[in-house]
This record gives sequence, structure tokens and C-alpha cells, in this order.
Amino acid sequence: MKPDVKIPEDYGTRVYAGLLGKVIGVYMGRPVEGLTNEEIEKRWGKVDRYLNDGTTSPVVVPDDDISGTAAFVRILGDSGFYEHTPQELYGENWLNCMIEGQSILWWGGMGISTEHTAFLRLKNGYKAPVSGCADLNTKEVSEQIGAQIFIDAFGMVAPGRPALAAALAEKSARVSHDGEAVNAARVVAAMIAMAFDGGSVDSLLDKAVMYIPENSVIAQVHEDVREWSAQADGDWKQVFGRIREKYGYDKWGGGCHVVPNHAVMVMAWACGGGDFRKSLEIACTAGWDTDCNAGNVGSLLGVLNSLEGIDSSPYDFRAPFADRVLIPSADGCDCVTDVLRLAEYVEAIGRKICACPDAAEKKDGAMHHFEQPGAMHGYMAFGPSASVRNICAPGWLSGERCLELSYRGENGAVNGVETPVGAGDGAERSAYRCACVPLVHPCLSAKAALSAAEGSCRVRMFLRLDSGDKIESQWMDIDAKTYETRSWEIPVYTGSAAAFGFETAPGTSGKLLIDSVDFVGNAYVSAGEDNRLTADGPKNVRGWISSLDRIIPEAIHRGRSVTVIGSDETSGVLVTGSRRWRTQSVECDMFIHAADRAGIILNYQGLRRHILVCITHDRISVIRNKYGEKILAEIPFAPGDNEFHKYLAVNSGGRISISVDGVEMLSVGNDTFYGGGAGIMVERGKTGFSSLVIKATV
Repeated sequence: MKPDVKIPEDYGTRVYAGLLGKVIGVYMGRPVEGLTNEEIEKRWGKVDRYLNDGTTSPVVVPDDDISGTAAFVRILGDSGFYEHTPQELYGENWLNCMIEGQSILWWGGMGISTEHTAFLRLKNGYKAPVSGCADLNTKEVSEQIGAQIFIDAFGMVAPGRPALAAALAEKSARVSHDGEAVNAARVVAAMIAMAFDGGSVDSLLDKAVMYIPENSVIAQVHEDVREWSAQADGDWKQVFGRIREKYGYDKWGGGCHVVPNHAVMVMAWACGGGDFRKSLEIACTAGWDTDCNAGNVGSLLGVLNSLEGIDSSPYDFRAPFADRVLIPSADGCDCVTDVLRLAEYVEAIGRKICACPDAAEKKDGAMHHFEQPGAMHGYMAFGPSASVRNICAPGWLSGERCLELSYRGENGAVNGVETPVGAGDGAERSAYRCACVPLVHPCLSAKAALSAAEGSCRVRMFLRLDSGDKIESQWMDIDAKTYETRSWEIPVYTGSAAAFGFETAPGTSGKLLIDSVDFVGNAYVSAGEDNRLTADGPKNVRGWISSLDRIIPEAIHRGRSVTVIGSDETSGVLVTGSRRWRTQSVECDMFIHAADRAGIILNYQGLRRHILVCITHDRISVIRNKYGEKILAEIPFAPGDNEFHKYLAVNSGGRISISVDGVEMLSVGNDTFYGGGAGIMVERGKTGFSSLVIKATV
């Protein structure tokens, strides 16, 4: 029996606000990460806004603080066990969603980066929680800051249930951390869970320490910092001086210990008085691990005060990034996303845990529906007179909210609005290139519900590619006060999609209402002689997720032009698509050379969640990989060394069907995964293909 839990009526909105607070804090603190208070104040005085706002440096870049928050909570839904997910699977999730050196974490090295150390333990066979324990990794390494950084969503899925939130946080934290780092994670998650029931920041701080040992260092930090804050009457600089004296960096080992940074967070909450901007200003101006600290501070206040607490500031925290988020992971279909889409996933998990009905589907499940106040799904205006905002929808539209694009066409100006569907410039400014699959592929249909607020609007849809080329639909005339769904089948193109949007006819003026946007239909992706892959190294392949050790896009094999891929010590994948792909087919003209295994991947949901059509020197097998492999069916087959064969693997109607050179070889049921990407793999050796065609339905 599940407990009778009543979630707040505005649960979805407050999850959205909590994740907004997290992202805003990270984006605000990132430019000063690692600096001291003196260095920050000398250059900027204080940090009360985005330091890169209005500059050429992007606000939106991949950040491990956001990526881990989004990726690690996914295990609750992926496992299907939700709050009962076994500890070991939290570690398996790491191996599923991370390409070493390329996604989510700071890859600082064994014994330096706590998370990298834990990943290497997992990779070498240790299971969670041993992978993060102090006995194995040392107390110093295991008590760095990461556990509390990634923990916010575990509080959000347990609204009003702080004990459960703390327990889930501990399971996640112990994959990589131990000791005081786990205590800090428990406190943060418990506070966030309690914030759904309202109250003051002080009351949350009063109760949160009940969920950690009273003799722990983190409990002592809470007692000291709150007493100092009361004595200083909210003067955070006095408090910070005492923090540095008793809990400063020089008192702890490692590069970023949890204790001094947790003290800064308690100071920001206690001295900020629940005010969103003031609290973030304290967390960012104090220095040390500013993006982590401000992210946790903003997350709690977002849940507690909802959107009003964020929007009440005279500074607009939301417009400079329009909800845009990048989540580089091995499950790269979620790389290009936005805060509302992340919030809906977290909300769905929380509803399952609380045994509550699923949230009502928004606008037939459209990817972009704008149904939270201020939600932009990444859309920003362009052109000399364009502006865009989220507004209450007029009665003739299908939902409660929509986007309004206002524009004037003086001097023949073209205006419009667009949202990223590829990683874009921000990914190039990160520590590593984003493992990213675009949201849009050739032959999908862009479906948009549109209207005009007054008069009529002449617009067209467009897709901008990473090459800079642009593909455009026909012009569409949209009448006022009507509800019209328009579709555009995107043609076949080469390269990778970067942005989707709407542009207005030159010289026109009006107000376009965008009710919803979705991408549906039949996707088509090809690679090979007709469409060469663009690769800046084996793990940087535009539009694909790659864990390969080598890739040669243009090679010759037996007189044919081929792409060669290789992996040295384990399996390497080259995949594309998303969990929105309900069916997949992969046709590949492929040869195998000196490889232990090669094959085709279907239902791809990460490195350890997919269906593998596996080809060895003597058989074809259909293998389910769900944190470990299980053979579903196999038959004898001798592909021959370096011999080309045309393989076709289809996942449709709950079955996997395999054909070789036009002859069906086997068929087996598939009821494990719903949706996923597709591609190919090779293990300990090399393989190659002259053509690779992937088709999918969305």
C-alpha cells in the first residue's frame, strides 16, 4: 500500500519554478566559479545578474550541475521501481548515461574529481554504494561537493515527504560520495520536499537537520551559521568572515569540499530572507563554488515561492535564456531541451511515487505547448522590431497560454522567432563537445497551431542547419481569431539541424500567436557515400552520439567507398534519434573486420539500455541490454571476414525482425523498451559500412 499523499494543486508549476531556480543560479554563478570573494568584489562589486548578459559570451552552456540534476533522477522512471529502485541501479544509470570524458561530469581524473573516481570504480566492476565509499576512495575525495549539487530533483519527486526525499538523495549521493557529503545531500533534498508545504526559509532550516545525525559537521554548520546570521542581523559579510575562519577552504582537503560551500548556502538562505535575487546575490558574490551553491539556493526558493518569487525581481532572470538547457549525455536525445520539458518529466515521476493521477496531456502531447506562465521552450525573437512573450491565450485557442510574436516591418524588415534544436554555440564553449542528437530530422513534419491576434499574418516556418544553410516552407497566411494547424514536411537535407522557427514576410507588421509546435511523422537519416558524416574526432560526430575510438568517414574497402568505425577495449556506438521514436528500422550495407562483435542498435536509451542485433563470426543474436545483456533469440550465421552484407533490422509492432541480403533470418518479441534511437555498434575491432539508412516514426 502506498501512503495517501496529497500533492499541491500547483505541483507542476512549482517543480518548474524549482528547476528554473536551479538553472538561473547555475547560469548566474558560473562566470565567477572558483573565484574568491575579494576577486569578485574587486572586479564586479557584486553579482546580482548574469555577468554575460548583453555580451557575446552565451548564458547557456553545458554545466555538470544541471546535467547531473537532470540525468541522475531518470533512474527512478527508467528502472520502473520509482522510490523502490535498488541502490545498485543508481550506479548502473551512470554507466548508461555517460560517455567517459564527454558528458555530464567534470572529468578531472582519478583521486581528483570525486565523480570521475566513482565512474572509474563503476567501470571496473564496483557496484554502488561501494563505488563512492570513503574506505575505497578516501575520506577527502568522498566528501567533496558533488552529492548536494545533483540532488534537487530527488526532493521534487517527494513533495511533502522529506524523509523519503532524504532517503532517495542518499542513494543517489552514495554512488560517488560518503560522509558529510551525504549529509549535505539529505538536508537539501529534505528542505526542497518540505518547501512544497510552504512556510518560511527559517522553518525549513529548523526542520531539515532532523534528517541528519545531530553530531555531524553539517548539523554543526547549520547551528553556527544560523546563529551568526541572527547575531549579524542579516549582514552576510560578517557571517561569511566567521565561515571562513571556522569552515574555510583551508580547513578541508581537496579542491571543492562540501562543508565550506554548504555553509555558504545556509548563509544565503538565512541572510537572504527568502528573497530570490538577494539570496542568489549572496551565494554568487561570496565566491568558492558559486554555480553549485547558487543552483541549490535557487532551486529551494523556486519551489518555496513558485514563479512569483522569481518574477518579482526587477531584473528579468528568464528572458536572457528563454528556458534553454543543454544536457550532454550518452542518451543524447535529451541534450537540447528546456526547463519546462525537464520539469514535466520530474513531475511525472513524482506523481507515480505519490500514487497520483498523471498530469493531463497538454495540447495533444505537443513538444512545445507554453502552458506555464512565462514558459518559452527556448524561443527568442530576432529582427529589428520583433518581441516575443508568453501570454494568456485568447478563447479561440486550445489552451490557457501561448506565445505572442509582435513585429513591425519598417524598411522591408524580416522578423521572427526561433528555438534551438541542436547544441549550437553554447556547446562549443563547454569543457567538452556536447554529445547531442538534434530534435529534428529530415522528413519529419513540423506541426504548428497558429493564429493572428489582429488582421492577418504572413509567415513561414524554417529550419536552420549547423552549416548556416536554411530550409524554408511556403508562405502561410494566418487569419485573425481563427485556430489553424499548419504542417510542413521537412525535406531531406545533409548536415545537422540547429534551429527551428517562424519568420515574417518582409515589410509586414502584426501579432502572430503560436499555440503549440510539434515534430511528428516519419524521420529519415542516412550516412555513407551519399551523406558523409562530419566528425571532429571519433566522439565528436555532428548529429550523432558516438562512444567510438576511431571513425574514418571516407575510406575504401574492396573498391567501395566506406565509413570505418572502431572500438579498442569495449563496445562503441554510433547512434541517433530519440525516445520519441516509437518504431525504428536500420538498413546497413556493412562488413566486419577483426571485431569480436558488431551490429545494429534499436530502442536506444543509453549505453546500457537498448536492443542489440549482434553479429559475430558464427551467429546473429538479438540481445536485450537492460543494465546487463540477455539473449532473446539467435541463429547460426557466418558473415565472413570483410564480406559485405545488407542487414535490415526493424522494430515495429512489438517485434524485432532481422533480414540479411533480403532473407528474413529471425523475429522475436520486444516488450522491454518503449521508444528509442537507432544506429550501429562495434566491439574490440573495426567494422564499416557503405550506406546506413535509418527510418523511424514519431
